[in-house]
Amino acid sequence: MILFVAVLLVITFLFFYLMKQSKKPTGIVGRGMMKIWNRVYLPMARWSLTVFTERKAERILDIGVGNGASTLLLKEYFPDAQIVGIDISNAAIQAANDRAVVGVQFFVRSIEETQLKKESYDLVTAYQTHFHWEDLDKAFVEIYRVLKSDGILLIACEQAKLHYYLKDIAKTIAFADYMARWGFELENTAESSGWITYLLRKK
Repeated sequence: MILFVAVLLVITFLFFYLMKQSKKPTGIVGRGMMKIWNRVYLPMARWSLTVFTERKAERILDIGVGNGASTLLLKEYFPDAQIVGIDISNAAIQAANDRAVVGVQFFVRSIEETQLKKESYDLVTAYQTHFHWEDLDKAFVEIYRVLKSDGILLIACEQAKLHYYLKDIAKTIAFADYMARWGFELENTAESSGWITYLLRKK
């Protein structure tokens, strides 16, 4: 019985530790997790861009970049764009800066308060991250502020994460209603392999 309780405590500790690392990676474990994310979630990011058919963006903000792989993917799709990637993790931004290229900058910032200029981005992307934001309402208010008029917000994530973290707005209709409160219109959505992506336009 004592052994069972001990094992259960260890498993519980590991679960919450890895959850914390998912939100804000640190140290060797965080760097390792970011490499795993690249293999798992970059295909999702690439797929989500097929929903964004306009393919025109001069200034892009990528939120929750990890080690910057998703931001560099955006640079492939929009080679002439100026792109900023932000993350709350110092370790993530340090790793991202190691792979930075011309036209891409990375900063340690919170999505709830980016310190970026008002109406300065054509496209904002968020891959496998919005369910981790501390204050979802405040985050979408901030995204609305930094997006240009008629700008696009592109979100993609695992559907299972929505049902776990954001069950009240996991269904598309509920999410569309929620986003309308903050000035966004859901224009398109797609599902594939357990993923979901939303294309929203600033009204």
